[in-house]
Amino acid sequence: MKTKLLFSVLFAIFFASNSMSAQCVRQASDFGNNTTPNYQVSGDVTVTLNTGGQTISLDTGTDFMTAAGPDVNAYLIKSNGMTNAQIAGTPLVSLENIHFGLISSNIVSPNGAKSFTVAIPSGTNIEEYDTIFFYCFQFNHFWDLGKFTPFTPANCTVLGIEDEVFEKQVTMYPNPVKDNLYVNTDFPEVINIKIYTILGEILLEEKITNTTIINTQKFKHGIYLVELTSGNKKITKQLIKN
Repeated sequence: MKTKLLFSVLFAIFFASNSMSAQCVRQASDFGNNTTPNYQVSGDVTVTLNTGGQTISLDTGTDFMTAAGPDVNAYLIKSNGMTNAQIAGTPLVSLENIHFGLISSNIVSPNGAKSFTVAIPSGTNIEEYDTIFFYCFQFNHFWDLGKFTPFTPANCTVLGIEDEVFEKQVTMYPNPVKDNLYVNTDFPEVINIKIYTILGEILLEEKITNTTIINTQKFKHGIYLVELTSGNKKITKQLIKN
């Protein structure tokens, strides 16, 4: 019975990961958050995490509409649990954001199809971003916002692609391990490490730099998954406990 359950779980993971495309696309919704109706956004807005996980795109459809503004810009932000009303009342400088570009100006029509692609800043965890935010600088005023389902390794294979440079800078030994596991990194940024059971239960999570010693004496014999992340870089290694 346990073998059958484990096989079912692994098959589900395999099927899900092989059913997703090289690019991950999200449709934004829930616009209409400005108290001035004319400023509210309508129409198609999509966010795409591109192959490789280094760039992200914002696309508006041919049906995209909003009021003309002197300098309306589009951003990707993370809500950090705030409601739409709270986000709308927060100054742009207080919101962690990725700037896409100019949606509307005196020479740029606010309506119709537009496309922006920008590099994801180093150290940015794209999994934390979930909101498209429009803002007018000349009016110093919130324009509108919409929400989308965040990109995660569970729903986007782009985030599961191993970064070769990152992987070469992180080693762990011995494997199989009996007592102490040594994780060594030459990576210049802090790395978050998680150790999972094969069924997805998190046994350990901490931040590491340089060489870290992890005591595995309380782990049962078996196979575990070690996930190491820094910004949008991610690798997953198999660990055997003897």
